[in-house]
Amino acid sequence: MEKRIDCFLPFTDDYYISDIVKELKETGLINHIILLQAKNSSYSSTDVYEILNIDSLKSSNTLRTIANHTQAPFTLLYLKDQPFRLGLYALDRMLKIAQDTEAGM
Repeated sequence: MEKRIDCFLPFTDDYYISDIVKELKETGLINHIILLQAKNSSYSSTDVYEILNIDSLKSSNTLRTIANHTQAPFTLLYLKDQPFRLGLYALDRMLKIAQDTEAGM
């Protein structure tokens, strides 16, 4: 299946993010995974991730930055700094509905 989703996730540390990055990549639907990190954050990545420095997760400036970095037809934006898990075929189902209804995701 074509990689149709760019994902933007808050970056807190490698331990937290590595599982969800792996899970997202395994779907085969992900074009890019970009991690959002506050400019004043003390975290640093030991892995190679694409990281965008932002002022805060929910600012207008951050949303403009995300819009400028999005390349895929759909964008997944997760704004909580807590881990999440995808349900079985969750992205497949959301993408199918978004395509069928021409809705945003």
